[in-house]
Amino acid sequence: MTNIFVLGKTNLPILAALWATKLFVPDRSTEEIKFLKRFPNLKDVKPNDLFVGCEDTLTRTERAMMNGRMLETFPAIVKRYATEADRAALEDLVRYIQQWHPSKSIGHTLAPSASRANQSVISHTSLDAILSALKAIYPQGGDIHYSRMSEIFDGLLKAGRNRILIKDQAEKTDLFHNGKIAISNGRCAGSPVHGVLFQDYNVRFIIFTDGYNLGILRHPNEKAQLGDESIDHLIDAAGEKGEWTLSPAGGLLQRGTPEQRKFAHSRVNKHKLADALASLLEATDRKLALDRTEA
Repeated sequence: MTNIFVLGKTNLPILAALWATKLFVPDRSTEEIKFLKRFPNLKDVKPNDLFVGCEDTLTRTERAMMNGRMLETFPAIVKRYATEADRAALEDLVRYIQQWHPSKSIGHTLAPSASRANQSVISHTSLDAILSALKAIYPQGGDIHYSRMSEIFDGLLKAGRNRILIKDQAEKTDLFHNGKIAISNGRCAGSPVHGVLFQDYNVRFIIFTDGYNLGILRHPNEKAQLGDESIDHLIDAAGEKGEWTLSPAGGLLQRGTPEQRKFAHSRVNKHKLADALASLLEATDRKLALDRTEA
């Protein structure tokens, strides 16, 4: 078994590089990481061992031994060894590490035009702040710093993979009426796919099905009202009057919920529902334009 020697204090880029090395670099997953205050005994250094850390206090012999055997940086490891999908999943973390600096506020770096209060929020709740909190609780614990931060990096990778999957599902969603209406199958009202459709695709209404349930979700900033008589007419014509519920805020109209499920498919035609919503949007937009003109 080979070693990775970590000399001196750790920081976020070092811990990220250690995690990525163990995860992505071939033949390095079983490496033993040793956190040391000083250079190891020369007799304990194997030919394939790696080093990371400060070289300022090392002898000429020790620096020569480290030459060409330094641990790669986190961005370099991800770029060289991770799959294309995982590179995309870790894109924001790589960018964060690239902009990290030991003497600069990450809040000011990431949001230079934000208020000092908001910069402070970013800095004091960031990944670097989490590591600082761990160091405050475990001041001597290089191993535990690495273990806890590795769990966070694992979670960020998994969350990044999920984001890619969600975006892929959103891309495959059927859009109608110049992209204003989406019909989303097999997803409940709170699906993260719907958030992507609203944010990235500028969809204004989503017609969704969740098993036997059927509903309409309105963009949070949309002015058109789901309680419009054109929608009510379609529901009444399908014989489902009284089976549909409009949320108090008016952003969700649905037949059946996870708590009160219907066990027969709705007879409301989704494409006719999309047509009715498109007409409702056109009428609403005309009225808003007229109101602005008169004002």
